[in-house]
Amino acid sequence: MKMELLQDRMNNKNSQTAQKLTITVLGGTGHVGRIYIHEFLRAGLKVRILARRPERLQRSFPEAEIVHGSMMKDTDTANAMKSADSAFLITQIGGNNDPEPE
Repeated sequence: MKMELLQDRMNNKNSQTAQKLTITVLGGTGHVGRIYIHEFLRAGLKVRILARRPERLQRSFPEAEIVHGSMMKDTDTANAMKSADSAFLITQIGGNNDPEPE
């Protein structure tokens, strides 16, 4: 149900309620993730990004809340998700024949 609410708010960019919704982005530091972050911000959502290297995102998304941590750590993910209305996960775990998951 929350995803439907989020979609409705994103489709209605003039909605005052959209500004109150918070989406936490996990795996958003890559090229594709950044496209979605721009769209979420443009839609008026409050965007929180979990990042191992926050300095890589601060210049690109000064209006976003950036939380330092790793999605591979339960406590970091739980911290980033606090009071969020929704989450967006986009990651290539173990991609490029890299055995490390992040």
